[in-house]
Amino acid sequence: MITRRVMVGVVMALLFPLAAAANSSADKLPDPIAQFDLPRELREVSGLAVLDENTVVAHDDERARIFTINLQTGSSALWLQFGKKPVRGDFEGIARLRGFVYLMTSRGALWSARAPGADEALPVIREDAELTQQKTGLAKICEVEGLSAAGTDLAIVCKAWTGRKRKIPRNHIRLFIFEPDAKGGQAQALRPVKPDERCQAGKRFAPSALVRGSDSAAATDYIMGLAAEDFRLWISRAPLKTYQTIKLNKTRHPQAEGLAVMPDGRIVIVDEQEKGDGGLLTVYPPLNTLID
Repeated sequence: MITRRVMVGVVMALLFPLAAAANSSADKLPDPIAQFDLPRELREVSGLAVLDENTVVAHDDERARIFTINLQTGSSALWLQFGKKPVRGDFEGIARLRGFVYLMTSRGALWSARAPGADEALPVIREDAELTQQKTGLAKICEVEGLSAAGTDLAIVCKAWTGRKRKIPRNHIRLFIFEPDAKGGQAQALRPVKPDERCQAGKRFAPSALVRGSDSAAATDYIMGLAAEDFRLWISRAPLKTYQTIKLNKTRHPQAEGLAVMPDGRIVIVDEQEKGDGGLLTVYPPLNTLID
């Protein structure tokens, strides 16, 4: 039997196999490569995940409907739907892991379905009997705001604590790891991540997305996220003690909700818009232009 302490150590190794730093060396992101207005059906777009070298998948905030978005043309199409009548919820994150697609609600409910196969006609509608829902134990602890694949597990970031027993500064980032195949499993808390001394985070810092990735050019593994209310992108490195931030342009990013890092390092951010029919998707140059 693996103890909790050892389990967390194993998870840290999966998240950060390299010890190289991934700290920001810029005050703001460079000019984007491309920016696309999304259709009305993606007006309340939320999380992102990578599908292939030029495609991301994005989910609706209130219904379990997942769309592909082409990064070269901005075109989108329904790819996968959970249930003949879409499952409803406050969905805050998406991840692809070992042939399955996962959606996480703000209350910590984890829905999953088998990803569309190469021989299936799109869009794929998974019947209710094909869906799985798991509890992560986070409903009484925190409000979930981001999800990402992390090795063989899922990494989760929280926006705020809801439990009374968790006494940590409000500008610390709260991360959890969850093993989706474990029956009755509970999300395991990692050490809170505090702002670097150079960081511009205020007394309250509220993450709104999460991604774990690797920059081969800089030989760097990292964990990255957004903070929509602060108009910032944040980056942390092993051993996950501190984070640094980069400013987001408020005009380009009215409400940054989803984040993905492509295989070549390009950064993709998706925003909800108060004005206009759909969301807004922005593509930035590779990560190695932003780190030491």
